[in-house]
Amino acid sequence: MGEEKKPEEAKMEEKKSEEPNKAEEGKKAAKEEAKQPEKPNDSQDAGDGKESKEQTPPPPPDIMLKIDLHCEACAKKIRRSLIGWPGVEDVITDFKTNKLVVKGAKADPLKVSERVYRKTGKKVSILLARYDVFLSFRGEDTRASFTSHLSSSLSNDGIVVFKDDTDLPRGNNISEELQRGIENSTISIVIFSKDYAGSRWCLNELSKIMEVHRLQGRVVLPVFYDVDPSEVRNQISSFGDSFQDLIQKSSLTHDQVLRWRTDLREAGGIAGFVVLNSRNESEDIKNIVTHVCEILDKKDMFIANYPIGLDSRMENLIKMSESHPPNDVLVLGIWGMGGIGKTVIAKAIYNEIGRNFESRSFLLNIREVWEQHRGPVRLQQQLLSQICKTPKMKIYCIESGKSILKDRLRQKRALVVLDDVDNVEQLNALSGEGKWFLSGSRIIITTRDERLLRFLNVDANHVYRMKNMDESESIELFSWHAFRQSSPKEGYVELSRNIVAYSGGLPLALEILGCHLLNTPVIEWESVLDKLKKFPDDQIQKKLKISFDGLNSDTEREIFLDIACFFIGMDRNDVTQILNASGFSADHGISVLVERSLVTIDENNKLGMHDLLRDMGREIIRKESPKGFGKRSRLWFYEDVIDVLSKDAGTEFVEGLALNLPQDDKVSFLTKAFDKMNTLRLLRLVNVKLDGDYKYISRDLKWLCWHKFPLKYIPVNFFQNNLVAIELKYSNLRFWREPQLLKNMKILNLSHSTYLMHTPNFSKMPNLEKLILKDCPSLSMIHHSIGHLDKIHLINLKDCTSLHTLPRSIYKLQCLKTLILSGCLKIEKLEEEIEQMHSLTTLIADNTAITQAPISLARLENIGYISICGYQGLARHVFPSLIWSRMSPTNNPLSLVPTYAIMPPMISSLDILNCTIHGPSSIYDNLPKPQNLQLECILENDDVVEVNKGAAKILDSLCASSCRDLAKAPNTSKILEIESSLLADNNHSQAATSRRDKCLRHLIHIGNNDQVTSSLSDCILQGDKYPHWQSFKGEGASVKFKVPPVYGSGLKRMTVCCEYYPSHDLSNLEYDPFLSMLIINYTKMVTLEYRRDTVTSFEEAKWKEIISNLDSDDQVEIKAIFGNGLAVKRIAVYLKYYKSSHEQVEDLPSSSREIYKDDDENNDFRLLEQE
Repeated sequence: MGEEKKPEEAKMEEKKSEEPNKAEEGKKAAKEEAKQPEKPNDSQDAGDGKESKEQTPPPPPDIMLKIDLHCEACAKKIRRSLIGWPGVEDVITDFKTNKLVVKGAKADPLKVSERVYRKTGKKVSILLARYDVFLSFRGEDTRASFTSHLSSSLSNDGIVVFKDDTDLPRGNNISEELQRGIENSTISIVIFSKDYAGSRWCLNELSKIMEVHRLQGRVVLPVFYDVDPSEVRNQISSFGDSFQDLIQKSSLTHDQVLRWRTDLREAGGIAGFVVLNSRNESEDIKNIVTHVCEILDKKDMFIANYPIGLDSRMENLIKMSESHPPNDVLVLGIWGMGGIGKTVIAKAIYNEIGRNFESRSFLLNIREVWEQHRGPVRLQQQLLSQICKTPKMKIYCIESGKSILKDRLRQKRALVVLDDVDNVEQLNALSGEGKWFLSGSRIIITTRDERLLRFLNVDANHVYRMKNMDESESIELFSWHAFRQSSPKEGYVELSRNIVAYSGGLPLALEILGCHLLNTPVIEWESVLDKLKKFPDDQIQKKLKISFDGLNSDTEREIFLDIACFFIGMDRNDVTQILNASGFSADHGISVLVERSLVTIDENNKLGMHDLLRDMGREIIRKESPKGFGKRSRLWFYEDVIDVLSKDAGTEFVEGLALNLPQDDKVSFLTKAFDKMNTLRLLRLVNVKLDGDYKYISRDLKWLCWHKFPLKYIPVNFFQNNLVAIELKYSNLRFWREPQLLKNMKILNLSHSTYLMHTPNFSKMPNLEKLILKDCPSLSMIHHSIGHLDKIHLINLKDCTSLHTLPRSIYKLQCLKTLILSGCLKIEKLEEEIEQMHSLTTLIADNTAITQAPISLARLENIGYISICGYQGLARHVFPSLIWSRMSPTNNPLSLVPTYAIMPPMISSLDILNCTIHGPSSIYDNLPKPQNLQLECILENDDVVEVNKGAAKILDSLCASSCRDLAKAPNTSKILEIESSLLADNNHSQAATSRRDKCLRHLIHIGNNDQVTSSLSDCILQGDKYPHWQSFKGEGASVKFKVPPVYGSGLKRMTVCCEYYPSHDLSNLEYDPFLSMLIINYTKMVTLEYRRDTVTSFEEAKWKEIISNLDSDDQVEIKAIFGNGLAVKRIAVYLKYYKSSHEQVEDLPSSSREIYKDDDENNDFRLLEQE
């Protein structure tokens, strides 16, 4: 078996040339040697007697140099040094890869690299050459066997090989062509055989190879065929004998022999492959080819001349890939509109992670190739060849290709990119729906159609939606194409910004327009932009129109064109209603457009579209009739619409028309101009005046949007029966005459109609779903027929400042979901009948005259958001405060209980504080199941508060303070007994004993958890439940304040309220998050620390120590310390004093009256009470 050394990276000399002209001198020396006559055996060695057809080698390609480019100034310096150099036409820099591309077929790579080195002092490597591999070998030894097989194997893997006996045309100076071949090859493979050193030809090749290796860092890969590396290094044994024979037979100078010996010694020391007495040369060749492929990395894709903004996008995709288990097959989707850069990012990922896989394949432009002759089979063949390296296995049809791929792909852990997929058939033929691959494989799919990714069940977390470039990225990319630099030239900045704005961050448009404007005088830029706005660039349109042409039905195309002309920025649901009335299946159609990246929907449910897609759609319509405006299906362009209306040029082809006139434009048109437009479905007018009989307006109209409608009432002869939506914002309407039967009407919007005094009779609009009367300051009456709108789900009466009352019939609207009354300054109350609105989810009635919310609001099971009486937020947070607002601080809490009993299950807690109870009382049996009931009351005499049996069974939590006699009630005692046993079961005997002594300070927790979890001094509350308390407040975990002077009274209680939030789920904490509290008295220079070690609160002695150190005018700071993972956002301190030992507690006035609002459900309040 042949020995094989493990290949290592070829060693590169780091020495720099001391003399600038060293390379040139070496080249001259090589030419002089070439002029010496060769011996016949050397000539035979080159061609071995075989004739080779004369051919002219193709010109060398662009030269690509690798050099450290730290800044643009450095790149400019290099560019200046090369422009004008012989053969150099242009120089392009690439900061991403530190590469220089030198344009010019006649440029000499060596001279170019030498000049760069002389000008910059930077070492330069020529990266890209005409050949991948130069083969140097002794023909007599290996041509017919090893070398021939190696050359074929390299070629089969797509590696371009320069082999001197086949690539040299006869009749040319062999030495010069050899030098060019070596210089233009990335790797030189030197096959050292026994007689290699006996050929002057071979040794001269070796000298040139080592010269290029030293000067340019080119890779040399030695293969020691039937010789040992030491024989080559030291010129000994049979290898050395051949070398000695050559020296004795040839007329050689001492320097020439010395140079050959140096080259042999250096080449023999480079790590390579040893093929010695090998029984399996095919395996040795396979290893050599694999190593060459690794060096060349031939499978990397060209990304872009200017890969701007690539890093952040690539990083996101790599994170997606790494988030998946490495041994599973992962399908990643890259989804976005045409021209947004899906292929570029896929290439970057392919290059970045491709080396981590056994095999990889990039199938480019699948949609385009698929339509070509035998395109599907060619794609299957490419995938098979690249992944399995079996170029000789042929695929003859799609179905056989599926079978072969299914069998072969499961053998390799592969990276596969399927670029520009547009139908399911392609996925089936090329990936088997992603099921053909070996574990650990990654499949990346770029597409404009999100449905294809769902077809493969691609997880939403593994779909990367491409985003447009931001402004800075757009300007940089545009500048590289337009100015060949990273920013606009002086005088072009504002114009460049205009072009970038027009492009909307679409890379395709930025590149095309940048190239189009390259070297264009600034005076032409404005006219170019104006032309683009009316006649979009053909190249951009062609690319974008692919998605439009790929739509499966005319309905989807019609919906796209309607949106492009009329509905951008409108609510999706409203547009759906209008388009459905036109006979389109708009729900499905819009979904398809979103999936195809033709339409977007934002977080407010508004339809959006890229400006260039919009222009593409409008260009499609313009081409319907380039000159006859009135024969187009949709009219939107200002000048075209003016022309049609003024010349009465409309036809039956017009389905939609939009006209927006300037505010000061006094022009008016005749309604007769619409007479021939009898298929008009969509009409949008702004500040337009129409004179004449409205009978000419199309009877097929579905949508009328007329801002600043000029008439005082809707004309009787204006046929409205087919209208689905009427939007007359900022109209001059005074009142609405008895309407026609508008059975199709679903949306009525009369917002900002300053003079509108009353609404229409809604009985003629039985299917109305949306009524928007926002900011109608003269509106004083809502017609009582509104109660008959049994399908309405939105009523918006915001800022109707003259509206006093709502008709009682409005409370019968059981389908109403949203009622907005904010800014209705004269509405004083809402009736209790509001509980009939079973579907109501949102009530906004802030900034009204309403002072007390109807208690029946609590009966609305679906209510989600409330804003009323100064309270706003989620209903479960607002209701307790609303109910508290109905009580005075000394009210009997039992008056509240019936109210609480009707509250829906969403109300989780209720705090009843500072209540005076006169005589025995009972909490009702029908009390629902709150999670927490905090009861703080003052008993007169020796009365007892009872919690009856029903309440005792359903209470999850009971917080009580001051009501010490609550424990005497029979049912409450049972609760305490249960709690004591639970404490004992949990090894809290000390706490349980303390609980019996001070039971009313502790939190009883019975129900789901069945254990004591906290105490009153440590209650977790959602938000601030004490809006009437006054506090000293601070941001963060501490608050500083000055103790106020209160004469004749002592401090009874200090309550510290902390708002904090966890960095993880608070429910998973296995420890008490509150650790300690510091009370720092700066006046007395005393610091006290309270550290919680049990479930009990401060011991009495500790509390006395605290209050004894708090005197009037003391400067005090309170700090709360919580455990890891918790951050305190705000802190407030409440102080309460005794007026006398028997009198009621009072709140202390504070300089701060801020009420904390809980806007974040993840924020919690912790109450630390001391008394």
